[in-house]
Amino acid sequence: MQRATNLRSVTSRVLATLGLLHGLLPAVASAAPKVQAVAPQDTEGAAGLLADVRRIVRAFEREGWFHEETVARDIHPIVMESVCRASEGARVQALSVLDAIDIGDPRSLYERAGRELTSEVESALRAQREFLVLQHALAAIATECPFWVESEHGFTGRQTLRNKWALHLESGGLVQLRKEDAKWSAGGGGNSRLLGGRGIGDSWSLLGGAEFGGGALLRSSNSGQFTINYFPAIPVVLRYSQVDWLYDLELAPVALFQSHDTRLSYGGRLGVAIGVSVLRSRGFLPWAGVALMGEHYVPSGGRGSTQFLRGGVRVGIRWAP
Repeated sequence: MQRATNLRSVTSRVLATLGLLHGLLPAVASAAPKVQAVAPQDTEGAAGLLADVRRIVRAFEREGWFHEETVARDIHPIVMESVCRASEGARVQALSVLDAIDIGDPRSLYERAGRELTSEVESALRAQREFLVLQHALAAIATECPFWVESEHGFTGRQTLRNKWALHLESGGLVQLRKEDAKWSAGGGGNSRLLGGRGIGDSWSLLGGAEFGGGALLRSSNSGQFTINYFPAIPVVLRYSQVDWLYDLELAPVALFQSHDTRLSYGGRLGVAIGVSVLRSRGFLPWAGVALMGEHYVPSGGRGSTQFLRGGVRVGIRWAP
């Protein structure tokens, strides 16, 4: 009887303890710190987003960054097109990178430089603008990113060709000088070419493709008559991009034939170009600049050794899927 009484007593205590614990569980759960989800790091996506922000800010600076509110209104939708496509980890990491840049306060640097807009002041202004532009865009993600635009891990950017395959369509008008048998002739013409290639990192691209051009030259023997020359080529281009500036070094095997003589002469080309790129428009990245090319043709096709110097305006559009 005593043993039964003790068993009932122990059972009552256990049940009471369990009841007490049951009552405490909600309080313990509410008092426990809540674990926040941390976005996975996205270094590649952050680099792509930063490259876009820098390109966009530089483009607006080139046009004249005067009234801050006007620029902020115009630049915001373009920045949002990149921000909405970047992953959350990329956004956070990119803003952290810009926040860590400590060049100094632009206004203080301006006063210290004797109220001169020095390169140091301009760098500080650019860093400040990049940070504020991205910070403003991140604050608008919830209300301004379209629901059909998906963010992607490893975002490579929209305003550059970093680590992308792309097609390049280029054309231009050329002034031409020809030297043959120690005699010079002059004329003009144009060319067009289609190149394909890949961006390598933030700054470099390697391109290759096909080109066809032509032009009319005064005949050295008779200044009143023209010779029509045609120039097929297979150019290989190493392109360096510095934010919105482009620099090309080009090598190409070239050929020459004429309207009245279709035999081919063969030679080589060394060319350079410099241009300025503008922001993406309707899916394309346009650019414009100037090019200079020197060509040497060995004796072939019934022609002697010939040299050409050609230069002029070049425009292009770049498309990356």
